[in-house]
Amino acid sequence: MLRWFAATALVLGALYATFARPASAPEEPRPDPGAQRLYDLSAGQRHAIRVWSALAARDSALARYSTAVIEKGQPRIMASGFAEGISSPEAEALVRQRWTALGAPDSSVRVLVMVYNEAEFDSLRSQVYPYSGALLVRDTANDVCVAMTPGSRTPRGDIDVVSSQLDRALAPCLLRAAFGAPGRGVRDWLERTRAAAAKSNAWLHRHPDSLDGSGQLPWEPMYQQARAGRPETGLSSLLRNLAAFEIAVMTAPPYPMGSAALRCLEGNTAECSRTVLDSFPLQESLPGDLTFSHSWELGRRNRPDALLSVHPIGDWFLSDIIRMEGRERFGRFWKSDQPVEAAFQDAFGRDLGGWTRDWGVRQRSGSWEARFTPAKPVTLGVTLAPSSTLLTLGWTAAALLLAAWTARRRQVT
Repeated sequence: MLRWFAATALVLGALYATFARPASAPEEPRPDPGAQRLYDLSAGQRHAIRVWSALAARDSALARYSTAVIEKGQPRIMASGFAEGISSPEAEALVRQRWTALGAPDSSVRVLVMVYNEAEFDSLRSQVYPYSGALLVRDTANDVCVAMTPGSRTPRGDIDVVSSQLDRALAPCLLRAAFGAPGRGVRDWLERTRAAAAKSNAWLHRHPDSLDGSGQLPWEPMYQQARAGRPETGLSSLLRNLAAFEIAVMTAPPYPMGSAALRCLEGNTAECSRTVLDSFPLQESLPGDLTFSHSWELGRRNRPDALLSVHPIGDWFLSDIIRMEGRERFGRFWKSDQPVEAAFQDAFGRDLGGWTRDWGVRQRSGSWEARFTPAKPVTLGVTLAPSSTLLTLGWTAAALLLAAWTARRRQVT
């Protein structure tokens, strides 16, 4: 009797779903032009504030380094936009710690650390992260590196900074302080890629065998983001609150790293070299002597060619080379005037592409994606596993047998 009622309910439900459909599909809600315009204006304002903060910090740094007394090999910390005599104990402690770990610095490089007042850019009300990065100045006699980061006044009367931002901004300057001014080949590469691979100081304190990168993928993933203009329904709002986007990202295949990175992981060493040499600059609206801090701040994640573009390599790439190959050999690579590939071969005895491929495989296997989601092999082109044909034929035969058996039982004699 229970089975009879269940079958009856199933049949009635199917009939209702079939015949009780509305006469016409509901009209799609039209995008609100005003809301879309407001969204575009807000995004443009945030981008303008970030660029404004970067250019203002650059102008202030250029004016200060030319007049400031900076000891060779020793950094100087300065505050801009704050009252006279105010300082940042947090910034001073971090810089002191990094220079202690550095050892004997190169005497030909001058380093200035500038903390500027983020309140000038209305960052809190606009929910904007002001620029944090490094200014690389070519001086006639010495190389000058200025690490710039925003700061805010605390109730105690000193300046508060974000240590992680300052540490990333300081990384290109620390490389110069440790190994001197780079050779022509490395210098040109760093300027072309905005020092994208030189944003980590982990080589100062991490063990050579440890995995750096904090679980990130070896090449920066970028996703196509589209705004449909529809108003959020209760369900879409719920999914957003449940972090559906993050879940989708974690369960997605590795394709957001870009096609060049995928071919590299598959063993194409020429593509591996390309991911190092041709990482496209994300901040084309900034002067070439400024490094970039985060692509999500000043970058262009919505590129129409995001899959085909060469994505920036992990910003700890140079740090890993130092940790794994040693300071002495990295110093030879850093000071070489040859192109990067030739300098890498001479210094480390390995091809740049092959080394990068091994590094990328190791980084991806230790990433959060590999740790918390099933392993997804990189698949290029259209492939069909041999077992798929057998499974398709088997399930087709089973379906045909089931249909024939059902039809036979329903025959009336």
